[in-house]
Formats: sequence, C-alpha cells, structure tokens
Amino acid sequence: MAPADRDPTLSRTTNTMPGSLDAGFFKRVVVYLGVPFVTVIASQVPAWGKFLFSWVQPALEALK
Repeated sequence: MAPADRDPTLSRTTNTMPGSLDAGFFKRVVVYLGVPFVTVIASQVPAWGKFLFSWVQPALEALK
C-alpha cells in the first residue's frame, strides 16, 4: 500500500502530495488491519467479545 501512495504518477491522479502518506493511508491501515485484529481478540477473550457485541447489538436490532 505505501509504495503506491508514494508514487508520483499515482499521486497526481489522486490529487495528493507525491512522496508522502496522508490520512487516507492510515485510515486504510486501521480498517484493513485493525478490524480483523479486534475480531480475533474478541473471539479469543469472551469478555471483550461481549462488550463489543453490546455496542453492535442495537444496530443489528434496528436492521430487523
């Protein structure tokens, strides 16, 4: 991911500064690495899983 964000040609097409990493890069890192990490931790530690599900449960019930 990082080499593509630093590429000058791709930076021109996406209107970002060549050679630097912007907030979008770090947001993608959190989404692609953070969410699976939290999922694995929640499945291994039942108390954390219950806590996380207590936050998600109202949204799931609203979709019914």
